[in-house]
Amino acid sequence: MKIAMLLVTVVLLPTVVLAAEDSRSAFQGWPGPGYYYLPGYYMLQQEYVQKELELVPEQKKRLEEIAKKVYEDMQEDQKQWAKYRDMTPEERQEFFAKMRERYQKRIEDAKAEVEKVLLPHQLALLRKIEERQRLGTYLSWPQMLERLGLSEEQKKKIADIRNQTQQKTRELQQKLTEAYQESQAKLLDVLTPEQRNRLEELTRTPGRLFEEFRPSPEPPKQP
Repeated sequence: MKIAMLLVTVVLLPTVVLAAEDSRSAFQGWPGPGYYYLPGYYMLQQEYVQKELELVPEQKKRLEEIAKKVYEDMQEDQKQWAKYRDMTPEERQEFFAKMRERYQKRIEDAKAEVEKVLLPHQLALLRKIEERQRLGTYLSWPQMLERLGLSEEQKKKIADIRNQTQQKTRELQQKLTEAYQESQAKLLDVLTPEQRNRLEELTRTPGRLFEEFRPSPEPPKQP
């Protein structure tokens, strides 16, 4: 089971981690290609964590460099895994052991580099933030509240906090939806009336549209 899980991690993780191909910071959060992976310190990509740690630009830049190196190494591993199916059972066993060693070393090296970037008090605070998030998650379990012996007043306070959070989340989602709808309208405003009509005509039959955009096969080469 452990081997299977590691295989999934090594093979799939590089496809989940996104490279920064544009000019945005590598620590702007989940959306878009600005997200990088830092083994053991994933929370550093959250803006609120950066603010709480008071990271300076030089630290952010160095963390981006570490994350980029991890990403590039993972991309290289993915190329190596493409050969896995063609290996013999003996070759697969040897290859897997080698890749597992590479993966573990990469994690250890990246964590060590991150710990060089953060000051001692920042590292200690980051661990407190991680612990705070981990423990706070358990308070969403009714069974945990019972086992902790919370009073009805405490339970009500926790419920109120969660309700407030949910309300804020709904409001943010509404704002995101409105922003998206506004952007879609602006996109269409760029087109001329003729182009808008043409777009509507082309998209009435999406199947034909994809056929039209599909590249034609190359003619067979003459002997």
